[in-house]
Amino acid sequence: MTLRIVHLYPRELGMFGDVGNVIALQMRARWSGIVASVESVGVSDAVPENADVYMIGSGSTAGLRAVAEAMPTLARSLTRAHSAGATVVAIGAGLHLLGSRVDIADGESVDGAGLIDATSTLRAERLVGPLSGSIGKQGVTGYVNSGHQLIGTFNPLVERIEGLSIESDGVSADGILGTHLHGPFLPMNPKFADDIIEKHTGVAVDQDDPRVSRATGAASHSRVALRRELGL
Repeated sequence: MTLRIVHLYPRELGMFGDVGNVIALQMRARWSGIVASVESVGVSDAVPENADVYMIGSGSTAGLRAVAEAMPTLARSLTRAHSAGATVVAIGAGLHLLGSRVDIADGESVDGAGLIDATSTLRAERLVGPLSGSIGKQGVTGYVNSGHQLIGTFNPLVERIEGLSIESDGVSADGILGTHLHGPFLPMNPKFADDIIEKHTGVAVDQDDPRVSRATGAASHSRVALRRELGL
């Protein structure tokens, strides 16, 4: 059984340790006997259209401008891959690039891939801090550092939020998991990595494997510590 992962623009959109999401997905798959490969794609590269999972992280304004040059290729290939059943995991700026437009500064904007019905606008004040919430019945935690907000028609990913003055976060759609949560998100909330792995391979992550167990335990301790930081 194989799991093919594409890591989009790690040089331009690799802030806040978001590469940890790629590592968590790959290693939890490997620990369960799955052959998991990662292909990094740069702004001058073609985007493969036959992968299982596409991961895109957060970045600066300079990173957004750089990726904007590759947007026609990204939009075409990512739309085809998503339509064929791939999962897209998008964090921070990477999530905003899935909409139709991202405003960046002084009236400047860049085009997005158009996978979600949303545009990204600048916040009056930057949103920074720890957050606790839930995705369905599953509690999640992470850290937010975002100067943008999404405006549009979509279902939020994280709800029942405590710690920041927002009611919800991210985007939940068929085949799209998008959030502003860093930590990184998947290492701190590994259930969602396991769900992606099982969806694309039919193999449940081996929770009895000592490596999986240790990583899951560390994630649990991290979530507890963050909730304590919030006084919860």
